[in-house]
Amino acid sequence: MAFRSHSAGATDTGIQREQNEDAFFLDEDAGIYLVCDGMGGHASGQVASELAIRTVAEVLLGGSTPPP
Repeated sequence: MAFRSHSAGATDTGIQREQNEDAFFLDEDAGIYLVCDGMGGHASGQVASELAIRTVAEVLLGGSTPPP
């Protein structure tokens, strides 16, 4: 029996923030589902969550080596 999944992602600013700082990455073929919650209200929270997603996805997909 084969197991098949479908994924979707969405983010929302919520009721307290004007800008959404969350980030997500989905790769069903690789079985990777990442979510980073932004640092709501802190400087560069969106940059931090996007950088974390990019870095982890690159490492898990074999595009770079993890930092020491």
